[in-house]
Amino acid sequence: MPGHPLLRLLRLARPLRAQLLISVLAGAAATGCGVALLAVSGFLLARASLQPPIVAISVAVVAVRGLSVGRGVFRYAERLSSHDAAFRVLADIRVAIYRRLERLAPAGLADFRSGDLLARLVSDVDATQDLFIRGVGPLATAALVGGGVVAACLLILAPAAAVLAAGLLVAGAAVPALAVALSRREARFTAAARGELSTALTDLLSGAADLQAFGAQDGALRAVAAADDRLTALARRSAAAASAGSGLMTAVSGLTVWGVLVLGVAAVSAGTLTRVPLAVLALTALAAFEAVTTLPSAALALAGVRASASRSVPCWTPRTRWPSPRCPGRCRPAR
Repeated sequence: MPGHPLLRLLRLARPLRAQLLISVLAGAAATGCGVALLAVSGFLLARASLQPPIVAISVAVVAVRGLSVGRGVFRYAERLSSHDAAFRVLADIRVAIYRRLERLAPAGLADFRSGDLLARLVSDVDATQDLFIRGVGPLATAALVGGGVVAACLLILAPAAAVLAAGLLVAGAAVPALAVALSRREARFTAAARGELSTALTDLLSGAADLQAFGAQDGALRAVAAADDRLTALARRSAAAASAGSGLMTAVSGLTVWGVLVLGVAAVSAGTLTRVPLAVLALTALAAFEAVTTLPSAALALAGVRASASRSVPCWTPRTRWPSPRCPGRCRPAR
């Protein structure tokens, strides 16, 4: 079998490597500005409570303004570059699919129902954009920002940095893995269920006159309703997995911040840390989880992209043909 569906998509994006790199760096900069904004704000409030001269906090005041503006600018650049790359890849996928269909038509399309083919060309192709918008960017951003935040906290208090690193690792790896495990079946069958619903609905609409003439419209309506119920059930279970991931993320972040705060208070009591760095440390730990909050949904999106890509993206080898409707994850030898 040719390459993994996600690898085939990444091969399509090779000409856009620079654009994707800009998207990742801009996303990391935007998230980093958000973390730094809260950390500098904590420093500003804690330092101002000591009533220092205004000159002593003027740099922090200017930094807050700059980070606020930078966060919006970098986020806009990240959205612009990632969406542009995703749409360019979608255009290439559609062109490749139509070229493959042109070779297969008409005899090679006998295995496909018109509704399922429509779902592959529209819904499954559109779903592949999540790889570049919700998949690659958040993962790279979490790694860059998480590493930077832990390094910064290491300069303030090493034990607290270790606790923060452990919390980020659990939130960024274990929680998304658990969310994917809970929704593995749903991610695998959602794309196919979407195709079944499209097939049943297309058959109902295209054969409405014949169904009415033979009194078979009730059976066709029941088939559409059953397909819709299956897709709705899969969507509900997928949403439940996403909710579980979000709840676990909140729990892990809360426990981590609590642990960092306890270590910081102990260090202040021991005289190894003052109150201003303690405020910076606690707020930095709280803001750091912004980098990993989206990872459970990103992991779920990647699982859905894999299923959709296996149904829609042609294999890029000359001796294979489009994936079979009976075995959507495999490519059969061309006849």
